[in-house]
Amino acid sequence: VVLTSPLAFDPEVVSRIAAVGGRKHAATVRGLLDPAGDLLKGASLSLQPNTGGISAAKMVIHELMPKFTTQVIDLLEAKCFKFARQSKGLDMALLAATREEEHQEIIVMLNKAVSYVMGYVFLDRLDLEGNPDLLQTRYPHLMDMYELIKDDSLDEDEEDDIPKILKKQKIGGDDAPYEPLPPPDAALQVQEWILRLCHTVRNQAFLGTPKLEILQGFAEEKGEGFDRYAMLFQEEDSERTKWSACRAVLNILQELLVRNDEIEEEWASRIANSSFCQSGKLNITYVTQKASLFSPFSFGEGGLNASRLRRFFVEAQVPEVDPLMLVSVLLYHPQAAMRLEAFTLGCRILRDPNPNLQEAYKGHTEAQMHLQKAMGYQFSSFQSCYRKAVYTDNDVDMMAGMLKLIQQLCEGHKADLQEFLGEDYTAEVLNIFSKKQTYDDDDDDNKKDEPDDDDEDTSGEPNNIVQWTSQMIKMILSSMRSAQDWQASMEGREKQYILVQQLFETAAELIQGPNRANQALLLENDICADVNRLWLIVRIDEFAFRGLIQDNEDLFDSWMDLLKAMRLAEVAALRFLLSLHEEEELDEDDAEFAEMAEAVIEHKTQTVKRMIEELSPKALADKIITHWNLSKEVDDLKYYIEPRKEEEENIEYDTADKVERPKREVQCETYVLEEQKDDCLEICALCYSVFMAVYFAPEARNPLYKQIQIERIPDPTRKLFTFNTWSSNKTKVFDHFLETVAKTRNEKYLHFLFGQVEIQRGSRLQRMFFVVPPPIRTLKDHPLVHSWQEKCQQEVDRSSPEAQIDSFSDAVMAQYIPFVLTQYELLNNPWPFNKAGEVISFCMKTTMFTTCIINAILVNTYTGSYSHHSILNSDLHFQNHVWIYLLTAF
Repeated sequence: VVLTSPLAFDPEVVSRIAAVGGRKHAATVRGLLDPAGDLLKGASLSLQPNTGGISAAKMVIHELMPKFTTQVIDLLEAKCFKFARQSKGLDMALLAATREEEHQEIIVMLNKAVSYVMGYVFLDRLDLEGNPDLLQTRYPHLMDMYELIKDDSLDEDEEDDIPKILKKQKIGGDDAPYEPLPPPDAALQVQEWILRLCHTVRNQAFLGTPKLEILQGFAEEKGEGFDRYAMLFQEEDSERTKWSACRAVLNILQELLVRNDEIEEEWASRIANSSFCQSGKLNITYVTQKASLFSPFSFGEGGLNASRLRRFFVEAQVPEVDPLMLVSVLLYHPQAAMRLEAFTLGCRILRDPNPNLQEAYKGHTEAQMHLQKAMGYQFSSFQSCYRKAVYTDNDVDMMAGMLKLIQQLCEGHKADLQEFLGEDYTAEVLNIFSKKQTYDDDDDDNKKDEPDDDDEDTSGEPNNIVQWTSQMIKMILSSMRSAQDWQASMEGREKQYILVQQLFETAAELIQGPNRANQALLLENDICADVNRLWLIVRIDEFAFRGLIQDNEDLFDSWMDLLKAMRLAEVAALRFLLSLHEEEELDEDDAEFAEMAEAVIEHKTQTVKRMIEELSPKALADKIITHWNLSKEVDDLKYYIEPRKEEEENIEYDTADKVERPKREVQCETYVLEEQKDDCLEICALCYSVFMAVYFAPEARNPLYKQIQIERIPDPTRKLFTFNTWSSNKTKVFDHFLETVAKTRNEKYLHFLFGQVEIQRGSRLQRMFFVVPPPIRTLKDHPLVHSWQEKCQQEVDRSSPEAQIDSFSDAVMAQYIPFVLTQYELLNNPWPFNKAGEVISFCMKTTMFTTCIINAILVNTYTGSYSHHSILNSDLHFQNHVWIYLLTAF
């Protein structure tokens, strides 16, 4: 009390208290107090005997106090903020994301208001004039859909269940009752609220804050030190508060676009495949229907309200803005956390493919809202921070969010958006990243034929989003590999793997469809060699960190999170490799069919050649066996496959080394064993698919394969492989895997795990690989499923190839898939109800067996004939009474 309020006491009192307190504190640390509370005679306060000469003061300051502070902070966070998972010490990110209870109440109120309005919009888009009775008459099958939307809008505090915020008070004083707004006015009111929130965020976020020089591009200042980056951590309190408020408002917009699983499920079954979606009256999902309503200036869903909604911005003399446009606007903000929230909002808007919402971003090419250049700036800025090791977790999360937005822009194989992201965004402003502008003069016409040095990007950085994605992959993986040469540290490793996973997922979406130009851009940047590097990094990390946690159990939870991120990164990279094999579908009636077919064949041959020469066949084949042994297929060790390893070979980080799952990983509750095994099986299947796709590609045996010469980026560490290397590893490792599975299981066993189908691409056949869905994998040995398959083979129509395909497809869609899904659901029931299929099969076989025995007995022992005696008098018809007892028993 005295020391915390020294001005309330005399100086002499304070001095004596401080002296006594110091003596007692020192004595407590030493354990030198006698029962009376005084120091023992001869006690030394300078050193503590068991600390190797470390003074008590230093031990308190540098060891005990930090530990105590960390424990108190963790306890407060767990008890007060209910953080489920937290790191040691102060969790700034979790605290910054914590909202007040009122924040959630606002979200609930707005969600109810939005659902109320969506009920009206649903009727209006069906041309029912907002009348639910007409819906019952014209579209009775949609009544359940409408009722779900209305139920989501119910305000239990109101007698009429209409949200209170959509009511206005009648004229007549403060005691006058409230009446609900007419549905059209309520819809306008909600749209205005959304747009005003967007305007507020835009206005406050940049109030007194300079925007990033996006058009000039990111450029590093020469001679800069850490002082420049220290400003990232020294935001003014006023700005921090203002930006935090903006992020809270952005969070409200994000929460309004959260999926309602019950409504989405009904929408998918009733609306998604109906003519209403095909005609454009309704969107494929309910959440994109809301996103369309919220973005009237981007999508044109404002309808008759568009002019009234625009009036506010005209009167305020500010540009229009809606949630979709706000995403691109906020990319000019200097704070990474703000840009992260913007990307999160964009991902919510584009969560489900919607051509109109996706293509709206193609119009963001203005000076204050240039999407491509803003993304290029983010890439360049992050690259600079990453190389100097001055980046924060917010920077990494922001980059992952931007990559996710790029992925969703291309979702649904949007070729025009893939081209949009693959085109040169510096074409209009030259040398964007070197801050050198090219100015025209009166003599420009006379200089057309003269070489212009400014036409080249002197910074050497990419000028399109596709190449930036590849360069980020290369930079992250190179950094991870370099770190492994120093020491094994898990700090920041999980974030890196998550970012690598998102990079490969984005790269896959940029080329699927396929987009031949983007495929070529990524291949030219040696992305196959980057996949090789990822396999090596994963192998080193897996062995190093498993050894690390042997001596440090506190790191186990972090290791399991890291292991999951590693597995998902591998899955994303392998799926990307399969995407490189996609081919265009050409029309044989096209006038340019011959030229296009030649270009497709040449591109595919180059792709196959790059994959053969740049991917390690040994690593790929070894991963098949390694992850097979870690999957549920080897729960019984008799199915274990011994890795093929040459005894005379001494390979560093050999991919054929055994990987064993420790007991602690089996008992993990965060990354559960079932999930671990499923991920390993998927990696095994994808490696199998990539090996099959590359080795058995017909392009590898064409004369063109040998004629093509590939120019590569000089790299002294690069190792190239040959087709003979692939053949050798196929014989030693891949065939060993196939033969062992066929021997221990059966020859067709893998068909129920790793699927493949051939698709006609004009005059060519493209082989596609996929992982068989879990229900079919689980029920591959189910007796009733086998019975159906045998029956299908006998009953399929073979009158013509077309009839055979149609008959088989109809049987699979109408019978096989529903039957398998039903049996798979039964497996989740408690025993013995999860054995219904086995019981039915057993009963069928038993019935057939007993019927055969009864008939055999009757044929061999029955000697009676027609008689006037009662049929129940069976003694007249058998020579021995034993047969009667036996038949009765059966």
